Amino acid sequence: MIMKTKIFITSTIALILLGSPVLSAPTKKIWVNQHCEREKSPTPSRQKINMFEVDYQFTFTTEKKSYWMYAARSGDGSYQFCTSEPNYSGTRLIKHPKLNFPFVDGITQTKPNSPIFKVILREGNGRNPKITPSRLDLSNPKKPIVLAV
Repeated sequence: MIMKTKIFITSTIALILLGSPVLSAPTKKIWVNQHCEREKSPTPSRQKINMFEVDYQFTFTTEKKSYWMYAARSGDGSYQFCTSEPNYSGTRLIKHPKLNFPFVDGITQTKPNSPIFKVILREGNGRNPKITPSRLDLSNPKKPIVLAV
């Protein structure tokens, strides 16, 4: 009985290891400042001062121009939302009362190159915070629209 159990456990572990997906190496981290401008990787002392790590980045087209929308996380876990032309040219902080450094559980683009995004906002970083599914419309990047859905 003990021998059968050892064989079963060994076989199970082997199947789990062989069936597990291989994880790719993480991509290089991108950092931006409070003005959404790209920065070099911060030193540990600068990381907590006005530095944000880009977690989400999308390309969208509107008004016959290509833009980037990216969300960058601060040290406390809150996010700032930014737009720019490709390669972080002409950066702009998205200013909207509902996007005033919220906590984010996820961002998806409704379809490729669309200026419409689904954003899951979380009120706070504690236990059981209120979750608000929202829609970010950047059809006019200078006047973002944020609606709860």
